[in-house]
Amino acid sequence: MIYIDPLNKEKYMPSAHLISSLSGCAGRKELIEFAVKVFGISKFQRWWIQKPGTKKEHLNIWGRYYEKAIKKGAKRISTRELVRIMGQKKVAIKKYIKGGKLYEKRV
Repeated sequence: MIYIDPLNKEKYMPSAHLISSLSGCAGRKELIEFAVKVFGISKFQRWWIQKPGTKKEHLNIWGRYYEKAIKKGAKRISTRELVRIMGQKKVAIKKYIKGGKLYEKRV
C-alpha cells in the first residue's frame, strides 16, 4: 500500500512524502511503479528515491502531483502514522539482515 502524509507548507515549495508499507525490494518496486503512474515514465528518475534501502525510503512529492497521487490511490495518513509505518519497516528489514549483509536482490 502506498501512503502520503500532509503537505509541509513551511518550505518554499510545499511537499509531502510518498512511502510504501512494504520493506526491501518489494517496497521499492511498489514505490517506483506508483511513481511512474503519478509522474509518468518519461519524467520519473530513480535517483528521486530518498534514503533507499532504509525504513525511511520515500519520494518527495509536490505541487499538482500531490493531488494526482491521491487520485491514483495513495492513502492519506498523518505524519504520526508515517512514523509508525517506518517503525514496522525497520522490524521487517532486520529480519532480512544476517551477519551484517542484506539478503535481498536490489531492484
